[in-house]
Amino acid sequence: MDTKERSRRSTGGTTTRRRSSGANKEAPKKRRTAGTGTQNARRASTRRRRQPERVVRAPREEIPEVSYTMPKPMSPGGFLLKLASVVAVVAAILMCLSLFFRVEEVVVSGADKYTPWMVKEASGVKDGDSLLSISDARVAGNIRLALPYVDTVRVGIKLPGTVNIEITELETTYAIQARDNSWWLIASDGRVVEPIEASAAAGYTRILGVQADAPRTDQKVTAVEEATQQSTEATEETDGDGVTLPTVVQITGAQRLSAVLTILQSLEDNGVLGQIASIDVSNLNDITMEYGQRLTIVLGTAENLDYKVTYMARAVAQLADYETGELDVSFKYSQEALLNPES
Repeated sequence: MDTKERSRRSTGGTTTRRRSSGANKEAPKKRRTAGTGTQNARRASTRRRRQPERVVRAPREEIPEVSYTMPKPMSPGGFLLKLASVVAVVAAILMCLSLFFRVEEVVVSGADKYTPWMVKEASGVKDGDSLLSISDARVAGNIRLALPYVDTVRVGIKLPGTVNIEITELETTYAIQARDNSWWLIASDGRVVEPIEASAAAGYTRILGVQADAPRTDQKVTAVEEATQQSTEATEETDGDGVTLPTVVQITGAQRLSAVLTILQSLEDNGVLGQIASIDVSNLNDITMEYGQRLTIVLGTAENLDYKVTYMARAVAQLADYETGELDVSFKYSQEALLNPES
């Protein structure tokens, strides 16, 4: 083998070895690259798990700018035209209502002393009247003024054309004398009912010891406050030395009237109607009542009148019809009712 051949072989072998050595060196590099990529992926995944999720919010809407434009002033002619239009519409509506909603029937309930026809006539409501023109207060006032024994009035409207009037009548009335010696009937609430003849007053519970001052029908009764209607009533009190001295107290007519109305209300609440002949409040320290022709009821002072009247009603219910005398429920001497039989 010549020198050139040996040199070529020597060169080729060397080259081959270098390439082989280079390939061997590149393989580990590729493995190291692959391993590094896996670790980086794991690290990135771990970082993603540790980091909180970010919430992406929608961008805020921009608020448009508000521009204010001054309204144009309305001309006087335009304002009057609109006003006239509104008035015309309202008038047309009211006219339609007045034409279609008219009184066709008046129904009266609760009448006993008076007939339904009398109540209807007294109300002032007539067939064909507009339902819009009916005033409850005016109808009630007309009825109570014309029919004094009517206590309360309720007015209702049922479309399309019915007016309902419901009344309650006074169960009982009481006679009181006026300043001019005339007699008048009043209700337990103090409302004046009507005048009566003096001879007819005995048929009612008479109120004694107080006079009415110028009574008028369907008005509250007031008491005369003249000096002649006042009385001096003696009570006893003790001074610092233990000496008992009389005390003079002026009692007005209003005080007597107030005591009477309290008694009347209590009598009605306890169902004692028409059985008391008279109530005497001349002396507010010694109020008395006449129970028919058989008993004189002593109420004593004007204190606790409700309780005394209630106690009296229960005590009388336990008495026999033949028992007469004086029944003392003043509780001045005892905490029970005391009956002093008539000798």
